Amino acid sequence: LNQHIAHGTIHPYVMDYFRNEVDAQRRYDVVTFPDIFPNSTAGLSYTIGDFVSSYYSMTRARSYGAVVTCFFLDTATNVLEYLDVIHRLLVDGGVWINVGPVQWHQYATVTPSVDELKHLIQHTFGFRIVHFSVDSDPISYRDMDLHEPSPQQGDSFTRTTNYEGYRPLRFVAIRE
Repeated sequence: LNQHIAHGTIHPYVMDYFRNEVDAQRRYDVVTFPDIFPNSTAGLSYTIGDFVSSYYSMTRARSYGAVVTCFFLDTATNVLEYLDVIHRLLVDGGVWINVGPVQWHQYATVTPSVDELKHLIQHTFGFRIVHFSVDSDPISYRDMDLHEPSPQQGDSFTRTTNYEGYRPLRFVAIRE
């Protein structure tokens, strides 16, 4: 990154007091991020609102060359609706890229396993799967590295005594 870009800071752990901490002083660790204005000419868009209500309309049908879903599929109450909308949005040959956990929430009415989800994507909605995998190593929800350097602890430091993580489902599918 350019050294002259201003940076914002947050304290993401400050509200984690008394929650399985190893070192209470790490609660005040700072995380910085670049404070830049995104390129307004880029073709990236987002919509605030319900995915199915916002994107199901016929005016959006077959109007996207690619859809990327990141930490998204398991937010569905009915994942079949999400699959239908994504299929409807893509042009023939359009690419769907996904990464994220498959940890259905308590209000989900349809909760397929990963292999059942793959079957639905391929056989019910007619996508061709280019890549489909679940990571073998878990990823922590909160920490980029479970063993972080710490001056107090030496070479490595474990932030908490518990582990909250997932094994992401990654796939690339083509609408045919």
